[in-house]
Amino acid sequence: MTIQRSSYVYVGLAGETAPGRPVQSGLYRNGRGRRSVGAADSWPAEAPAIRAIATDPEHADTVYVGTQHGPYRSTDNGEHWEKVDVPDHGSPVWSLAFDPHDGKLLYAGYENCEIFRSDDGGEHWQQLPVTVRFPEVTVAPGANPAKRVLKLAVNPQPR
Repeated sequence: MTIQRSSYVYVGLAGETAPGRPVQSGLYRNGRGRRSVGAADSWPAEAPAIRAIATDPEHADTVYVGTQHGPYRSTDNGEHWEKVDVPDHGSPVWSLAFDPHDGKLLYAGYENCEIFRSDDGGEHWQQLPVTVRFPEVTVAPGANPAKRVLKLAVNPQPR
């Protein structure tokens, strides 16, 4: 007898937030023909803006998402979510990345060019020093000049 494990594809939508346009945000999961949305009662908003997704390389049931209110974690394939506690922070998370050689090492890229690192799978976080700043940003009047860490990549070569 062969036991089949479910395999999932997660799709995050950050939605359209321009004035007068409908907001279409949320997390969608597909697994062998099944589609669903994560448990709404555990999100900070009715439809979270999902900007980043990372699945734990050592625990297939664990997935992290970056939202407009910080990172969230599910340990049951997205059925229920808990806010990941990053001290003194609540800014949007735009990117997430696991170290390919250490499944407990997780990075989160934030708005305002901030990067946080967890050595224990998201339980504790420390801010990494980032020396890149954008003091002379050319933007339209009233625009948000904040810069975001849109993508993180960890070197796949063994140390």
